[in-house]
Amino acid sequence: MKGGGWTLENLMPIMSLEQNDIFLRRSSASRDLVLVYLEDLCYNCFRIRDANDALAISVRKMDALK
Repeated sequence: MKGGGWTLENLMPIMSLEQNDIFLRRSSASRDLVLVYLEDLCYNCFRIRDANDALAISVRKMDALK
């Protein structure tokens, strides 16, 4: 995900994230670290109840939709 920083900051895609703990651990990451990284890029992150998934929307894109 960090390799896509330019895309995340400039194109501001809306993302549905499937956060698999096994794969995240292999990369020395966690669900919380992913969400903090996205929040640092000005994304609002919403965890999906009873799932390991999340929705991430750029704050700038949310403002533009108002």
